[in-house]
Amino acid sequence: QYFSLTRLRVRTITREIPFWAIVGLLTAFAASNGHFAGHAGGVDVWPVTYLMLQAVEGGAMLFFYIVATLYAAELIWRERDNHFDGIHDALPVSETIDWLSKLAAIVLVEVVLLTLAMVVGVIMQTAAGYHRYEFAQYFEELYIVTLPQLVGFALLALFVQTMVSNKFVGHAIVIGLFVLRSEERRVGKECRSRW
Repeated sequence: QYFSLTRLRVRTITREIPFWAIVGLLTAFAASNGHFAGHAGGVDVWPVTYLMLQAVEGGAMLFFYIVATLYAAELIWRERDNHFDGIHDALPVSETIDWLSKLAAIVLVEVVLLTLAMVVGVIMQTAAGYHRYEFAQYFEELYIVTLPQLVGFALLALFVQTMVSNKFVGHAIVIGLFVLRSEERRVGKECRSRW
């Protein structure tokens, strides 16, 4: 049940036009930022992997959070919006399996988007004439550092959407928490740079 529900939900997400619009924008922003990865401080440098990661991931990060926010709400509210929630609750599927399959679907989609960001980074390095790809660094930054942050944010978005009685109120709460977290990080960086 878990695998079939996860597969169904991933298929549902990837068949929607807004998802492909987000993928297109993510690719465009990542490629645009990746083009300038070889220009540091007004000087042309090789687009080494850490510079490319900063450029590509920085441009794509907002889209990762948008996908987590948007599809957490869509997966939680799909049955409620169609007035199918009473029938869905009567199905012989435990709440745990149902909820975990929603989380797994979001995580799988995020993994695909992270992989796309890596592919764009490698393509931009190749286009700039740099061929010393450090896949271990891509893997570490995207899948070990960034992915757990996205999973935590997806959990938060799923929790908020489960608890509130209106999808758009849930969006407002999740976006508000994201803005507060971003502001907290910015202030923290400013304080560290002063010391």
